[in-house]
Parts: sequence; C-alpha cells; structure tokens
Amino acid sequence: MLRFTLLLLVLCLPLMAADKICLSEQMAQVQAMRTEGMSHESVIRNLTNLDTESTLQLIRTRTDFVQQKHFRYNMLYRGVPVWGEQIVIAENSACQIVSMFGNAFVGLERDIVDVTPAFDAKTALENMKAH
Repeated sequence: MLRFTLLLLVLCLPLMAADKICLSEQMAQVQAMRTEGMSHESVIRNLTNLDTESTLQLIRTRTDFVQQKHFRYNMLYRGVPVWGEQIVIAENSACQIVSMFGNAFVGLERDIVDVTPAFDAKTALENMKAH
C-alpha cells in the first residue's frame, strides 16, 4: 500500500505544479507577432496564456550604446513578487522586441492558494528585532 501511495504521489506532483516558460525560447513567435504598440505584458500574455492574477512590474529601463532599450520587470502573482525571477526585454529603436530573457510562470494558482500575509508589517518588524 505504501508503494502505491508513493507512486501515486510521484505521478500526480507534475500535474499540480506551475509551468515555467523560458522567454528566450519564444523569440520566433514574438518575431511573427506584430508587437509594435503592444505592452510587454500583453506580449507575454499572448505567448504564455498568463493568468489575469499575474502582472509585470517595471523595475528599470536603460538604453545601451546601440540605442536598444532594456526593460527589467518583476513578475508578480496577486501583487507578490515571484521569488528569484525577473524578465528582461530589449527593443530596437523601432520599438520591436529583439530579445527576451527570464521565465514566465503560468498556473501558479495550482501551487499558491493564498497570498494573505500571516501577520502585518509591524508584527514582522517586531519579530525581526526580537531575533
């Protein structure tokens, strides 16, 4: 019985996990799309079927020596940053996406049921000071 339970658990785990999509592997699809005038979030939504509770938060923008603009984003799920993941998108002077790096995660609702904090900011600060 224990073997059956373990086997069932191993087989079902991949069905519940969020999917990681490498954005650099999606460039052929991006080049086939007409992305001029689309927000970066719209482009990623179209590529990945990103759910409505996931958003991108712009961290910074910079222009390099060949006049490409680089946009760095945090991916948020229900307003909470997805830990350790950022998305970088580069555009040429014609505002066409020329590269994307990072991962988009879809299906996070299968892994994260609730993002409500267990305690407020004041309590967190008090706990940190106490330790």
